[in-house]
Amino acid sequence: MSLTETIKTMVKKASLLSAALLLLAGRPCRADTAPGGVPEYRLKAAYIYKILPFVHWPEGSDGKGTLTVGVFGKDAHKAARQLLDGKTIKSKDKKTRHIKVVELSGQAVAEIERIEAAEPLGKCQVVFVSASCRAQSKKILKLIGDRSILTFGETDGFLESGGIINFVAEKKKIRFEVNLDAARRARLKIDSQLLRLAKRVVKKR
Repeated sequence: MSLTETIKTMVKKASLLSAALLLLAGRPCRADTAPGGVPEYRLKAAYIYKILPFVHWPEGSDGKGTLTVGVFGKDAHKAARQLLDGKTIKSKDKKTRHIKVVELSGQAVAEIERIEAAEPLGKCQVVFVSASCRAQSKKILKLIGDRSILTFGETDGFLESGGIINFVAEKKKIRFEVNLDAARRARLKIDSQLLRLAKRVVKKR
């Protein structure tokens, strides 16, 4: 069974989030795949697909039924487009949203000072910053600021720079950590069920 077919099967059991994410976490990263390779990004795209229904955007910021996922990084964009583009998700508030994947340019971001000038970054509800754009990640997060954009990364210090969810490798498995304070500043609500599965949650004491 292909990974896409596996994900479709998992979607039918959305209420079993814990089991689904644990299954993904149990799959080892490809040892023969270079960091940032497409197979690894397909697995991370699957994670994103399972996470999205458990994040709640404020009214009026969810793209009118479309969740636009912007991806920095060529390999990451290829994997996300193959696995996510055109799919639908149904959140716990019963809203059905269609996923649209767009490629973002780190080089273009480096040239601007305001997010309004960064098309189509400003129209995204979700942004993934791959390791290949590590040098631009702080600038990207600064441009996004407190907008209601769910940010994903995969590098050390991503949460500390203001990112919301970061993928980390642990014993050849993929886990995720959450910056709950950053999510709150972006007015995003993350379901407690998802937080319980995180490797680390950053929040004010």
